[in-house]
Amino acid sequence: MIANEEEIKKVVETLKSKGTTTIRDLFLTTQIERSKLYFILGILYEQKKVEIKTVGKAYAINYKGD
Repeated sequence: MIANEEEIKKVVETLKSKGTTTIRDLFLTTQIERSKLYFILGILYEQKKVEIKTVGKAYAINYKGD
């Protein structure tokens, strides 16, 4: 279930272009399995490249940059 480099790049490019998005929208845009998407977001969160905020019942993902 580990994501490959192509999938990671796809998620990062999508986040860069959208700025702030939801997990659902990111899932629909990238068409990557949810488990892989969560794995990638976890890595980006640990590297402090994204911040995750609660908005109602959803989570907003904000790309902070490199």
